[in-house]
This record gives sequence, structure tokens and C-alpha cells, in this order.
Amino acid sequence: MGRNLFDYDGDTWADLFVANDHGPDKLYRNNKDGTFADVSEQSGIVTLIRGKPTGAMGLCVGDYDNDADLDLFVTNYDEDLLWRNNGNGTFTNVAEAVGVANVGVGWYASFVDFDNDGYRDLYVVNGDVDNSQKTNLNRLYHNNRNGKFVDRSDAFNATVDSVARGATAGDFDNDGDVDFFVVNNTGNTLLLNDLDPSWHISKPASQENLTQIQRVLLPLRYARDAASRRNQSKNKRLQIRLIGTKSNRDGIGTRVAVRVKDFVQTQELICGTGFLGSDSLDLEFGLAGASRIDSLTLTWPSGIVDTYENIYASNMFIFTEGEKEKFVVAVEPTGKQATTWGKVKDAEVFQNYPNPFNPETWIPYKLFESSDVEFSIFTPSGELVREFKLGQQSRGEKKLYWDGKNAAGETVASGIYFYQFKAGNTQSVRKMWLMK
Repeated sequence: MGRNLFDYDGDTWADLFVANDHGPDKLYRNNKDGTFADVSEQSGIVTLIRGKPTGAMGLCVGDYDNDADLDLFVTNYDEDLLWRNNGNGTFTNVAEAVGVANVGVGWYASFVDFDNDGYRDLYVVNGDVDNSQKTNLNRLYHNNRNGKFVDRSDAFNATVDSVARGATAGDFDNDGDVDFFVVNNTGNTLLLNDLDPSWHISKPASQENLTQIQRVLLPLRYARDAASRRNQSKNKRLQIRLIGTKSNRDGIGTRVAVRVKDFVQTQELICGTGFLGSDSLDLEFGLAGASRIDSLTLTWPSGIVDTYENIYASNMFIFTEGEKEKFVVAVEPTGKQATTWGKVKDAEVFQNYPNPFNPETWIPYKLFESSDVEFSIFTPSGELVREFKLGQQSRGEKKLYWDGKNAAGETVASGIYFYQFKAGNTQSVRKMWLMK
């Protein structure tokens, strides 16, 4: 279901990891002669967890523990796996030990530094399949900088309770931090990161400092303040764009090491993340409070190594392979207009509960601005069962009650029903099951 080419053993040759749904995951080491060797077993990549097949969906690669080698996170039908690179050609699954053993049906995952503190965090997208009744809530794991993670999904409203299949990460609004675009089967979700790093302060989180992903799907009015927010942010980031000459044009496979004093971050530019997707090809390094980079080393697939020293941090650097004498600092144009990303949802509807139900159920929904709200309930053949025209409602979290009766007040038969939700420019359809 997923595959990635990356250099797991640090020999500058791209190796191959294949995540299989109905078969064992495989790690192939590059023999440097155009062939690969299957090293899955000797590397510790196992095919059974707690006696069950893994059922892989997608994967991502990143150095979450900042030890200069690349680790693997694999999403599965059951629990997900974090393969920590031991630096000697072997891997150890530490998902449960470090707090990322997600139990939903995982699809997309990506190591990203969403708060720019210099440590890779992890975002995982879940989507139910085969009516497994597993969670659809996405997970945002924050790196505690001690080798472990803590789940901050609820605190930052990053759950997006929809049946998802993929996502992509990048700085959509160009304000200095990474955002997420999540692909769902009932409409897509743009998660705008508007985090003030002050949330690290150990005190109860207030509404004001829950802005990181709390502002989901609201109008993108924050984009117009991108330049000022980027300049005022406590945790700055460095964005790097690569141009290959002897290597491929985008510099895929280039390993980048950024050193600030004794602290080193390592990333490899990889094409393909999660399930059938890819993140932005711009590499992003969180610099926390640093303003100067002591050294930056680019190891290109061609074998060329470019090293730059004593660089003052800027928003973006553009490096061209083999041209060590010069690099480009991308400058934010003055008077830049805010980007409009099409229509932004006014509302979101969630899965009814309980489900299955008998004879009554509740359908939760959320309005991000005042809207006219309508619900329609249909049979699988398209016959209208019941209609609720709720009129204009104020923003906030709400729910609709259905007693399992049609418009004539008659109790409907057992079976699958669909509810259609309309609010502003948002339309969504979900399935529910009346079981007597």
C-alpha cells in the first residue's frame, strides 16, 4: 500500500521500504550495483505484532529522535508501528513505549515540526474501513524532546472526525509554520496552523493559545498577517528548497543536516508520504529561538557535498547543487495579497451516536459561522424518510435528535439510512444503521 526510497544506513544510496497490506513489510538494502537485497528479517522488521499480521496502509520517514539516522512510522489496520533506527542496520518497534501506538485504521502519517521547536512531531490520519467501528479521529502527537510523544489532538482540535484516506503537509498560507490538508470521503479539511509557541508554558491552555489548529475551516483572514506573524514568532523556522544539477531536478534523496551549536537536525528530501500522497518538497527545520545556523550540510545523491557555515536565519534558502559559492535567500514581496484557497467550509457534521442505534440517535454537527441548517434522511434507494429544516442557527457545537420515525410519525424498519447535512456552502452525507 505504501513505499519509500530513503537511505536508512547512511551510505548515500537509496534503500527501499515496502508497506504491504496483505503480506509482510519488506526492507530492501541497495547493493550499489542496480540490485537490492531483502534485509527485512535481519533488520528486525517483523510481520506479526501480538500474533496478528500488521496490514500496512502507509508510511513516513523522519529522524524523530535527532540522532542523525532516519526512523520509520507505518500505519496499519490494527496498531501502528514506529520503527526506531538503531544506527547499526537494525530497527526496534517503540510505538507503544513512546506513545504513538495509534489504534485507528491509519492511512497518512507525516513527521513534521508543527511548533518549530526543532523536534519532529507526528500527524496520523485515520479512516474506518469494512465497518470496523474503529476511531476516525486523527492524531497529532507532540514530540516531548525526550524520545516520547504526547497526544495533543483534542487540545488543538486536530481530530477531524471523518473517514479519511490521505493528507498533505506544507505551509499553505506562507506564515512560517506547517499546515495540513486532509482528504475525507465526505469532503476535505484544511487545518491552518496558527500556533503561538507560548503554549509550552505549563499552565492550563486558554482559548487564545489554542489557535494552532483550533481555527480549522474559518475564513483565512490570518493569511494577511503572515509576514508580521513570521517575524514575531518565538520559534522561527528555516525553509529549504533544492535544485539538483547532476542529481535529479528536485534534489530528491538529498540529505540535509542543520547544526545550531551542538544540536543537529537531519532530514532527507523524500517524494511520497503516507498513503498515495506526498508532502511539500520544501524542507522545514524548526529553529526554536536561534537566529544563526552554525553549519548546513547538503549531501546530494550524486555524491556532491555542499557545506555552508555561519548563516543567519532567513525564511527560505534556495540551494543549487554544486554551487557552494552562492545561494538564494527568498524575499517576501512587499504588498503581497492574501491567498484565497477556494471556498472554506461553514460547518462540519460528524458520525451519529450511538451507531448502530435502536430506536433513537443523535447527529452532532458544528457551525463555524451562522448558517441555515437542513437535514434530510434517505433510504439506500433514495426515498426521502424525514426532513428537518432548522433555519438560521448561530455558530457553535450542536446536535440533531432523530427518533427513528418518518414524516408520518411511523417507526421505520431496520436497515441502513443516509443523512444529508446542509449548512452554508457545506454539504455532506453520512451513513447510519438502525438495528432492532
